[in-house]
Amino acid sequence: MRIRAVQNRYLKPVLDLWSERDEETTCTVDGNCMAPLIREGDRVLIRHGRRRLRPGDIIVCRTDEGFRVQRVIRVRGRGGGRSILVKGDQTHACLPPVPVEDVIGTVVEVHGEAGSLRLDRAMPRALNRLMAAWLRLSLRHPRAASGLRRLAGRAVSLRRPGNDEHGVRRALARAYRRAGLIH
Repeated sequence: MRIRAVQNRYLKPVLDLWSERDEETTCTVDGNCMAPLIREGDRVLIRHGRRRLRPGDIIVCRTDEGFRVQRVIRVRGRGGGRSILVKGDQTHACLPPVPVEDVIGTVVEVHGEAGSLRLDRAMPRALNRLMAAWLRLSLRHPRAASGLRRLAGRAVSLRRPGNDEHGVRRALARAYRRAGLIH
């Protein structure tokens, strides 16, 4: 994801102000590392501020290459020395640990051609935690994660236009059944 409108020297004060006020902003995603859930050209709603980060949360973080939309795999450390391990759903390796101070915000909503999805609701949060578990497992044992991989491929069905909370639950249950995780 790129943010070009604000020069670097002004960016940190602006982001700090947004964090203090719990502002929400919308940005367009550039790249497919989070596909199928977030695709190139999708718009994401970012809630700024440093909340408690959990595995599965999708965040925007600052890296040497710019801003990245990534999934939290693990939170390490306590207090001021905390860092997070993040990875894109389509990438083979994790980024180097990201200090919590470099987290810009959490993605709470995705808008695109496949529809819209609020990620701060119960069912999408459960799916995101499951995705984080799959990604952690796939780093250690690539073949052992095949059932969860099939589920991940069906995550986009949650973004159908008009899907309410009940529609998301039904879509998630269908995806679990197809992946062989429940009967």
